[in-house]
Amino acid sequence: MKKLTAKIYFDIIMALLWLFMLFFDEDFWHELLGLFIALLALIHLAYNLRKMKTEITAMFMKKSPSLLGRYLTNGLLFVSAACTIVIGLFISKDVFPSLYVYNRHFWEEVHEFTAYLTIASILLHIFFHRKMITAVLTKKS
Repeated sequence: MKKLTAKIYFDIIMALLWLFMLFFDEDFWHELLGLFIALLALIHLAYNLRKMKTEITAMFMKKSPSLLGRYLTNGLLFVSAACTIVIGLFISKDVFPSLYVYNRHFWEEVHEFTAYLTIASILLHIFFHRKMITAVLTKKS
């Protein structure tokens, strides 16, 4: 399997796990799966870091609106996912019960909002990369 194909499948699994989290009410498993997704997100960022650096430079050199849209979406995706994960750690009841956050109900609402914002960002991310995704997934090896 080619690297790009493996990366696309990795990203699809990560996106599906994020969606799955919405319907997972059991606190312990929700928190554990959240930590696993956080690990996958770090792997994703590390794997794509070199490409992101070159594309950020290209975005400012070419002043491309589609490239700018992709990077605004990716920035929103990064910030919303990071907020969801960090807030999730602080409102943890089972995995990190010793972490304390004042006004837990408020932060649970923010956690839920940023999770939905992350899903919207994932959908935009997929939209901006749709040609590459369909090309890789429909290509006969």
